[in-house]
Amino acid sequence: MKAGNGIKRLVAVGLLGLAANVVWASPAEDAARGVIARTVGKASAANVKIEIVSSEGKLPFYIYSATDGIVTLKGSSPVAVCRGFYDYLRANGLGMVGWRGPVLRLPASWPDAPETRCDSPFKFKQMYNVVTAGYSFPYWNRERWSRELDWLALHGYNMIMAPIGTEAIMQRVWLKTGLTQAEIDAYNCGPAHMPWQRMGNICHTDGPLPQSWMKDQIALQHFILQRMRALGMHPIVQSFAGFVPHAMKRLYPDEKYYVSHWNSGFRGERAPIYVLPESKLFQKIFKEYITEWQKEFGNGRYYLVDTFNEIKGLPSKPGKTTEEVMADYGADLVRLLRDADEDSVWVIQGWIFGYQRNIWKQSIVKALFSRVPDERLLILDMIAQWNRFGGYYGKPWIYGIITNMGGKTPWYGKLDSYVNGVATMLKSPGRNNNVGMSNHSEGIEVSEIIFELLADLGWANSKINLDEWLEQYCRNRYGKCPPEMLQVFQAFRHTAFHNKAWNARFGWQRGNGSRAIKLYSGKFIQAVQEFLAMRDQFRDSPFYQDDAVELASFVLGQYAEINRVKSLNALKSGDQQAYRKCRGLMEKELLQADRLLESHALNRLERWQGFAAGHPGSREEREFYQENARRIITSWGPPVNDYSARIWSGLIRDFYLPRLMAAFDAQEHKKRFDKNAWEDRWIRSLKISEVEPYSDPLDKAAEFVDAAIEAGKTKYKAQLNGNVLASWNPGQMSTEWTTVDWTLDPALLKRLKGVKFVFTKGHHRIRIQSVEVVADGNVAALDRHEGLAGYQMVDNVYKLDLPAVVTANNECLLRVTLRSEGGTDSAGNIEIIEK
Repeated sequence: MKAGNGIKRLVAVGLLGLAANVVWASPAEDAARGVIARTVGKASAANVKIEIVSSEGKLPFYIYSATDGIVTLKGSSPVAVCRGFYDYLRANGLGMVGWRGPVLRLPASWPDAPETRCDSPFKFKQMYNVVTAGYSFPYWNRERWSRELDWLALHGYNMIMAPIGTEAIMQRVWLKTGLTQAEIDAYNCGPAHMPWQRMGNICHTDGPLPQSWMKDQIALQHFILQRMRALGMHPIVQSFAGFVPHAMKRLYPDEKYYVSHWNSGFRGERAPIYVLPESKLFQKIFKEYITEWQKEFGNGRYYLVDTFNEIKGLPSKPGKTTEEVMADYGADLVRLLRDADEDSVWVIQGWIFGYQRNIWKQSIVKALFSRVPDERLLILDMIAQWNRFGGYYGKPWIYGIITNMGGKTPWYGKLDSYVNGVATMLKSPGRNNNVGMSNHSEGIEVSEIIFELLADLGWANSKINLDEWLEQYCRNRYGKCPPEMLQVFQAFRHTAFHNKAWNARFGWQRGNGSRAIKLYSGKFIQAVQEFLAMRDQFRDSPFYQDDAVELASFVLGQYAEINRVKSLNALKSGDQQAYRKCRGLMEKELLQADRLLESHALNRLERWQGFAAGHPGSREEREFYQENARRIITSWGPPVNDYSARIWSGLIRDFYLPRLMAAFDAQEHKKRFDKNAWEDRWIRSLKISEVEPYSDPLDKAAEFVDAAIEAGKTKYKAQLNGNVLASWNPGQMSTEWTTVDWTLDPALLKRLKGVKFVFTKGHHRIRIQSVEVVADGNVAALDRHEGLAGYQMVDNVYKLDLPAVVTANNECLLRVTLRSEGGTDSAGNIEIIEK
């Protein structure tokens, strides 16, 4: 519905204390007022005047001013008005709205403000990655969505991914096509895994979906779309991209099916098959899907269709080049969209163009869009690669930034890079038909400073001065910003927030590795100490408490990581005293971090699992949802283990630490540790142990950080060589050929030339058959030859010729096929050979 349309009605608005004041309001103005009232309360919202100004064909804008306790807002849409109100709040130091909710310091009367106008340089401000639906909101209820939609409006986002209910609509289509309910159930994944099924990466994983889920999601999507449309937001609707159940071969045996190869752990029945738009089956299903969606929800307009996301290779046809095949694909798809919805726009993620650079050459990308009319296309750039494709050859595109993978919690990112990247793009003559900016982070409810900055960049018509911006951010987040606080955030800016590190995880979150993963520098840790030293000034700030316990958990996590490796080294060297001491410190620091986070508003397993447990359905269905919610943030599949690694209370004490202890115990007693079986038992247990939050979490945070730093000054003399990548032990050995995986840090790939197996102790040598690097489930390098590591080393060096570009976003492994001879008493190290 366009702003201003609809039947006008009289509403009473109390202005200046005069209850008799009556103004005309449109539905669009009512929608904006609803957001503001839910944010500041009805009484304060009563003294806000709103006017939606028609701006057809113009960029979004807002104007705010305040006189005599009345705030006047004008804007091009309800979202623009809400954004203007949020900027008024922050310009006057009245607080901020985060994911814990509004934390505001409202005066008795609105402070005066001069007329301030802001014209956004972007038509669209887009939010969410496709997989955010799995990593952040698979189980949200209506109440949580209501708060999120308010957050989106206040932060100025007007284009939102809206995939809810996709499977319910798809099920109707499958049944019409002739599939049985059992065949549909066998195809579907669990709710948290649905984004990857929609993109054709997986199927038949952690499902099926209950019918009560289908009904609930339809009702939830009605609520979401109604609120979005009232606010003038543009939903991006998930559409059919060609992926069909394997059972479709029963009905259409003569169709040409392609296999979607994504990850080596998803093969056979778990690897989707797909058809292309030229196929009559594709056309039939596509039309039925759009028809069913529109029948239920109304027009969609922006339809996301991603057929090639992260899958290996592109379809080929005899007598045609890849460019010609892709040009046909684009033309056929847009024709089908136009026939189904005359106002339709094809939306496609540009992630694949950078993630699979070896496949998506410039000529292929250009060909894909060559026969697509400009008005029928919208490219989500996602990772700021627009320059590589000449501003997408004049097609409409949205500048994108991804700040995290999987919703990981550590603070990291590149504040200066985000600011400079947007400013450079806006000034570039090669930006061509850029129409927007997006935050494509895979997870939300993390690193709020980054999300505040990216939202501001969508409305900044000049380059943001980060020095000034940080001062205003701290003042609004904590209530004030003394010089020492600004100094601390400048230190954060040049340490944690000067590091992209999309996949930042500690080794104790992954369960193996002989190198300590240090996410943070000494300068960052010192800044955390200085932040905590200011706690007496900020005890009344909820945001300060959240940030304090979160920062302390990062420092404790890093020292626990160092002690993890010290424990491993001491165990290998036979120093039982050092082993017990370092292991005890690691356990203590992780449990301290866990208990501190019990006081955090968001970073708790109980909260995450609670959304799933509170979902409507039978007891069995709610238990299924909880298992699925636990799986996506831990084992994932496997094999995308620990991808979403979160530093959360409950997750540390019940999952990461016990799993690590079990692995240590197995190694100490020379037994085999079945990691996958352990994880599966934990997922199915549904248990969360109880722990009492600290009564004084701020003082405890400072105390624990100081103690960890002091304990960390003690050196352990029996350190392993710095070139040790991993180690083997009797618990991993078998006299039969077996495959063992060790986690590889993707950062090592650039300098990895090979590995060397060095036997250190035991009575049985090992025989190695092959060594490979597996990146995102695909073999990136392989050396297959027989070698020995024992008291005699023979051919124990394995060369790994890695390609120049290796994608290892989801997982990176060193996979070794080996066996021990005569018994399993064997231990040694795998050393890195660097270029």
